[in-house]
Amino acid sequence: PFNMLALDANFGGDRVTVSSLKFGAFDGTIGAAGVATIGAAPAFDFRIDAQNVNMQAALDSQHSKAANTIRGSLTGYVQIAGRGKGLDQVKPTMRGAGRARMENGKLVGVNVVAQALKKVNNVPGIGALVPAAVVANHPELFQSPDTDIQEASLTFAILGPRIISHDIVAHSTDYSIFADGWFDLDKNLDLAAKIKMS
Repeated sequence: PFNMLALDANFGGDRVTVSSLKFGAFDGTIGAAGVATIGAAPAFDFRIDAQNVNMQAALDSQHSKAANTIRGSLTGYVQIAGRGKGLDQVKPTMRGAGRARMENGKLVGVNVVAQALKKVNNVPGIGALVPAAVVANHPELFQSPDTDIQEASLTFAILGPRIISHDIVAHSTDYSIFADGWFDLDKNLDLAAKIKMS
């Protein structure tokens, strides 16, 4: 569902040029511009801008598994190109870059801090990083199944289905996370992160 659609585009042969596409959707606004070829060898190269888009609603509309995990309001842009018929062909060819900021977010079923501490807790020479009494006094931080995020931002590059970033920053009430690595929309990730706790 969308509202206030405005489109300025040209079509000739097997090429579509979109000078401007703007519409309201998912509680925010989306704009796009770029070119696409259709026919035997479809390809595209577009810039997409989003303002205050409900991430869960947007991902759910694309039947993405990430709709069950990610909540928040997204503002940002992506320049993305690819080729092929259908998502399975397109995903390995995707290339692009962009910037995004999320506000009032949540990772459902993923507690970043608790999982990170479990991985290093009781490692020889390190021991318990956080005393048991502190963990017991802050169950919302250490025992919650989710991660609440007040604000998060990143610049990124797209290589195939993988999103790579070297400046991921996320702020919550009790801590901040600074990360470098990659993730995809199927819940796979490989990140090096620094957690600063209050």
